[in-house]
Amino acid sequence: MPTNVEIKARVQDLALLISRVEQLSGSPGSLILQTDTFFRVPHGRLKVRDFRDGHGQLVFYDRPNSTAPKLSHFTISPTDDPRGLVVTPPSWTGRAACCGSGPEGLGWRLWAS
Repeated sequence: MPTNVEIKARVQDLALLISRVEQLSGSPGSLILQTDTFFRVPHGRLKVRDFRDGHGQLVFYDRPNSTAPKLSHFTISPTDDPRGLVVTPPSWTGRAACCGSGPEGLGWRLWAS
């Protein structure tokens, strides 16, 4: 199962943060607009990610509940019907929450070269 490190933080100066991360990674960042719908599962976390252009992902991941940087083990399955997946699961599990990226929750992925 692939692994990444998750770091979440409040940002006072977004432009300064982006500049510093781009310097460290040697690559530009990209803004990803998406809506994530989370589902209740007995272990880990399950969500459908809708990229608003007709494709998305079914994402399972497991990570500790902590405010510190943490390892996240994940599996991602691409889909061409993310909205269809959102409709199906509530019959066998419960929808926990839905959130989209916006001014108060920007999602950035900065990749090192």
